[in-house]
Amino acid sequence: MAKTALMILESPWWEIDENPGRASVFPFFHGLERLDDNVKVYHTTFYEGKSFRLALEDLSNTSRFNRLFLYIASHGNTRMIGKVPLTAVIDAIKSCASCSNIEGLIIGSCLAGMQVDLLKEAITGTSLVWAMGYAGYVDWFTSTLIDLAVMRGMLGATKRQLGDRDLLFQRFRQAIARFDLDYALATDLDDKELSLRKAVSLVIQPKNVQGAKPVSMSL
Repeated sequence: MAKTALMILESPWWEIDENPGRASVFPFFHGLERLDDNVKVYHTTFYEGKSFRLALEDLSNTSRFNRLFLYIASHGNTRMIGKVPLTAVIDAIKSCASCSNIEGLIIGSCLAGMQVDLLKEAITGTSLVWAMGYAGYVDWFTSTLIDLAVMRGMLGATKRQLGDRDLLFQRFRQAIARFDLDYALATDLDDKELSLRKAVSLVIQPKNVQGAKPVSMSL
């Protein structure tokens, strides 16, 4: 029986007339489940704050899995994730992660990673060990592949790595090393190019380490 679960909360990316096929990250991440019998992938759609919170509570309300991972996939900016204020998203995540075993978080939205303090807030005093976001405008397909590689790598983190910031960061670096860190992945608010190493924001809070605080890690 699978002991690890990935929970995907996704907001529709485009209107039907613009994208009749309704592109979704789910088929990409479903491959993780097909590849590893120890992983189950769950997916739901959210539209606004209430549906986001209900979906998150529904997916995280389980004792079946030893490890939970959360992936939020949506258009975004420095203030919003889809139609939900970023602060409301963080509050909901923090609330759920305070009473469940959510271990890792990827916010797959443009610009959410600029709010590093909010990423730190999300994991402070919770079960979350790490959180990742993007500090610029990113391409949907490319960022999805990066998210997939990172999640695949972090799913395999050991207890020893989870309890050591440097070891866990090395694990993250290995996962993302499949990509060129100097590739112009994103653009900032001034339309200037950002390399992958500058576009990815990562915060880590070692597990079960007394007094540990989340720290922003630079690629």
